[in-house]
Amino acid sequence: MKDKINKINATHVAMMENIGDVIAIMEINGITKYQSPNIEKWFGWKPKDVIGKNGWKFVHPDDLRWVQKEFKKLLLKKTNTVIEFRFNHKNNGYKWIELTAINKESFDKWNINELP
Repeated sequence: MKDKINKINATHVAMMENIGDVIAIMEINGITKYQSPNIEKWFGWKPKDVIGKNGWKFVHPDDLRWVQKEFKKLLLKKTNTVIEFRFNHKNNGYKWIELTAINKESFDKWNINELP
């Protein structure tokens, strides 16, 4: 049974490392709790550069206010939203991204509070 669980975990890790999308979990206070490894491929950052940091510092200053406003709406609606804004690339300024944000309460069954 343990071998089967290890194999499933290895499969999930491989999937997360090779998907086209960048996945992150941000706490209400803006701190990044999880960052998928492929952020390095798209934005030059290693997950360790982002995890535990304020995620808002990666948003272009001209976009920050309205992106935060959209996140506040998301917290109130307890649903999801899609927004476009500029995200900081480690070496090349900013890149436009399309972000699909999901309110944690809409998937509490995943129990993300138990992530390391």
